[in-house]
Amino acid sequence: KEKEKEKEKEKEKEKEKDKKKEKKHDKSEESVIITTSSVVSNVVDNVVSNVVDNVVSNVVDTVVSNVETVVETVTTQVQQQLEHEHDKHKEKEKEKNKQKEKEKDKKKEKKHDKSEESVVETITTQVQQQLE
Repeated sequence: KEKEKEKEKEKEKEKEKDKKKEKKHDKSEESVIITTSSVVSNVVDNVVSNVVDNVVSNVVDTVVSNVETVVETVTTQVQQQLEHEHDKHKEKEKEKNKQKEKEKDKKKEKKHDKSEESVVETITTQVQQQLE
């Protein structure tokens, strides 16, 4: 009986030892899982961060390029419009100058006409006086 009790105790001790080993093993596995999870998380974070940085960089580059194109186009259009307006202004000035010249010519013509009229009147008056 003593021996059997002793054997029973030994078996119990073995069971306890096995349980402790199992617990240690479980904790070790848990630690490996946590470490692996942490490493995977960091790698994923880095990859995502790099991808986001690249995408943002590409988007920014594209936007900057598009803005530069728009600015160039608008600048060209504004320059063309200014040149067009300048040409129109020059043309209007030419027209004004032509009109002024025409007015001057008309005035000269009128003066000439008045002068001729005056001469004709003077001659007519003289002729009438002669006739009388």
